[in-house]
Parts: sequence; C-alpha cells; structure tokens
Amino acid sequence: MKFFAKIMAALLFTALAAQAEDSIISNMKALQNGVDMIQKGFVNNSRVLIDEGIREIMKNTKAYKHLSDKRKHLKNVAYNNLKDIEKNVKSMTLALAKRDYHAASEAYGHILVNCAACHATVRKW
Repeated sequence: MKFFAKIMAALLFTALAAQAEDSIISNMKALQNGVDMIQKGFVNNSRVLIDEGIREIMKNTKAYKHLSDKRKHLKNVAYNNLKDIEKNVKSMTLALAKRDYHAASEAYGHILVNCAACHATVRKW
C-alpha cells in the first residue's frame, strides 16, 4: 500500500510539474506572438497589428507566477523584467497616441532588451 501511495504521489508531482511547464511555454509563446505582431505592425505601418501585439503582451505579463518558488531569485528576475515590459508597453502606447513613432519604436526596443535580459538569467543563455 505504501508503494502505491508513493507511486501516486510521484505521478501527481510529475503531472503538476508538467502543467507548470506547459503554462510557462504557453505564456512565452503568447509574449513572443505579441512582440512579433508589434514588429510586423511597425514594418507594415499597421497600427492595428501594433495594438493587437500590445494586448497580447499585457494579457501575459504574469508569466513569472509559473516559475517554481524554489527558484525565488529567478522568479524575482522574471517579475522585475515583466514589470519593466509593462512600463515600456505603457510608454509605447502613450507615444503611439501622440503619433510619435520614433519614441514608440524606442519603447519597443526596450521591451526586447527586457526579454533578452530575462532569458539570459532565467534560461542561463
């Protein structure tokens, strides 16, 4: 009976770990999709694509919550970078409202820097 309980606990742990990993992957894909839409929007002069990308990013800025609490430092790095991404998205939105595309593209560049900084630390690039 103890053996069965241990196997069930291991299966549950594995299932929960896989679910957390799936959540991280789906959040990262959504963030990447948002970034890609913004870039396509700038390249094609499409405000609609830029706005869609912004919405996609803002829906997924809680990706850090899926990181393990055992890796608290990495979770904090992700949290701080995602907060900076939110701030840069807001700057980009304000710049777009003023039709200041240079400032908007600069804010977009800062978003990419945040992405790279987080990946360099969390993924150990």
